[in-house]
Amino acid sequence: MLPSKQMRHCSVPRKDLRLRSLMRVSSVAKCLECLIIGYKQLGVNHLGPFLLTKLLLPLLQAAAGRGDTARVVNVTSGANTLAPSHGISLHDLGAEVDYDPLARHGESKLANILHANEITRRYGAEGGGGVV
Repeated sequence: MLPSKQMRHCSVPRKDLRLRSLMRVSSVAKCLECLIIGYKQLGVNHLGPFLLTKLLLPLLQAAAGRGDTARVVNVTSGANTLAPSHGISLHDLGAEVDYDPLARHGESKLANILHANEITRRYGAEGGGGVV
């Protein structure tokens, strides 16, 4: 979570900007510092792109409202299969109890897939938002 002081600098972009596509590509697979800062993998691979998408969503919706096709594209790999069978370890997001870099990488990629599915559900053509 960003401290409130930093969050003030994150604002919705100007309405005169046009955006039709957002491509999300990010990856930190192994990170020695993650033993100290457990959120880094999840932050780089999912939370950062999640926040960026949230901030740019009004521009994508505006493009869809003008009749343009608006898209959010997630570039990923099959690393989501490295996540534990129970999915994302919500009880240990900071990796304080158990740090397995590949499993954490898989969790962050699984989070991206779940987010992409939710964007489609909420804002896709069927959801009335016109963002696919």
